[in-house]
Amino acid sequence: MMMELGTQGLGAMTRLGQFTRSEATAERAAPLDELADDTRQLVATAACLVGDIMRSFGHPDVLHVTTDGQVAPGRWGEYADLIRSWAETAGIETI
Repeated sequence: MMMELGTQGLGAMTRLGQFTRSEATAERAAPLDELADDTRQLVATAACLVGDIMRSFGHPDVLHVTTDGQVAPGRWGEYADLIRSWAETAGIETI
């Protein structure tokens, strides 16, 4: 499995590196009923799963979403306004 990491700020993308790891795995279980709609639980579960994947590659954690079910629009670069609008419509807290 290969993962390319980067960060985006002020419209510029900075490549942080590329990581390869053959045994990288992540597994999470969640009730499907809680994941069928745009909810805080959906965001929290996504944060847990993505966090597991990133940590398996040695990266500390995901900063775009939290395990408390919040989103950080400022971390989404050019998509910040779209994410903020989606979160507001879905009733998901932003940080």
